[in-house]
Formats: sequence, structure tokens, C-alpha cells
Amino acid sequence: MSLTAIAVVPAAPLLLPGASPAQPPAVTEEVVALRSDVSNALTALPSGLRAAIVLVCGDELLVHAAARATLRSYGRPQVAATLRLDRALLAAAGSRGQAPTIQEDELHGDLAVLALLLAAARPDVAVVPMTVPTRASRGVLDALAAGLVGAAEAVDGQVAVVAAGDLAATLGTASPGYLVDGAVAFDDAAVAAVRAVDEDAFAALGPVEAERVQARGWGPLTVALAAARLAGLTFAEVDYHAPRGVGQVVGRPAA
Repeated sequence: MSLTAIAVVPAAPLLLPGASPAQPPAVTEEVVALRSDVSNALTALPSGLRAAIVLVCGDELLVHAAARATLRSYGRPQVAATLRLDRALLAAAGSRGQAPTIQEDELHGDLAVLALLLAAARPDVAVVPMTVPTRASRGVLDALAAGLVGAAEAVDGQVAVVAAGDLAATLGTASPGYLVDGAVAFDDAAVAAVRAVDEDAFAALGPVEAERVQARGWGPLTVALAAARLAGLTFAEVDYHAPRGVGQVVGRPAA
């Protein structure tokens, strides 16, 4: 059928109550608001959705064929779920997006977080997990986006893209990456570009600056915005949070 929705959700373990059951009082309210926005974004994906292509940052462009997700790498092996892979879409995304497929027992890290969030909010939706290289060129990212749109058109049913919305982890002295000059401006520009579904403006922030401010979502979001442009998709709402000095953007798909 076609690509019919785009959502943006941070790949942050604190979004999962099983991984982060309690927070310091100073950030509790913001974490509650962030979790609510994330839940709303994922539950707003179309009913009857066939599958979601999940995009996070990684070392290589890969499709990850794993039918289980776990937070074992975060020291929380009990936070896990069995996933339903869409094998036909997985194959189409790999071939059309020129992404090799790796067979794995489990998803870990950012892919596991997004897959677990999706499984909790929308257990009816199958997944196609993919990693996007941090340093990929604009041409590679645009080609991947076109390939994903083509893959969605090659299968029956509605397909969505869910991209990691992790922005600067260097917004202040309490941030994981401490304080980096320009991180706030990076996030301001990134959020404005996501709201406008402006791939050119977002991509222009560049992988070098994204790496400097530790914004892991630059590659996945560039692909997602390019795919949205090709498919004519927009967001109903885009919200921004920065608990613990880490920028997080959440995009709820338009109906």
C-alpha cells in the first residue's frame, strides 16, 4: 500500500517504567509529561497499521531481524518483550534501502527501547528495526528514505516510520555530556525543522555538529523527514522536553 504515518519518539530508557521506576523530584513532573506525549504519539498511529519501520542511530546501516527486545545492556534483563517481525516488509526495506540484514536473538540499546515502547503502546503493530549510521552522507540518507517509501508501497497494508527523537545530551552542567556551547541553538533549530517537516533545514545541522552536541537522533530524523516529504506526511503536534539536560523531541502523527 503506502507509507501513511510518521512518529518521532526518543529512545530513552527512562521512558519505560520497568527501566526507570522512580526519578528525582526535580524531574518527576517533566518525565511524566514526556511519557504521556510519547504514549500519545504511538497510540495515534493509524488503526489497522501493518507495521512500523523503527529507526535509531547505529554504527552501520542495517536491518535487525530479532524477534525479542531486552534492556539487558542497561542492566535490566527483566524489561523485555517478544516482537512480531514483518518479514516481507523487512526484506523489502533491506533490498530497496540497500541495507544488509543481520539475524540476531535480541535487540539491545536504542532499538530495544523504541521496540519496547511500540510493543507496549501498540502490540498489534509488527516491527522492522533498522539502524542508521551517524556519519552517513545526505545522499545515503535520502536514498534510504526513498527505499523505505518504496518498500511500503511493495507490501499490502499501511506502514509507519517511527524515528528516534534524541537531541542534544549537552544542554547543561547536569547533562550526561556536560555543557557544550551551541547545544541549545542546535535543539531550537532541530525542533523548528521537525515541526515544519523541513528535511533540508534539519539535514543542514549536519552529522559533525550533531556528534559534537551528542544528538543521536540526527541520522534517523533526517531519514524520517525525507520519507515524510516524499509521502506527503506531517505531524499533528511536535513537543520538546529536556529532562536531566537531554533534549527530546516527540512528534505525534497527523490523522
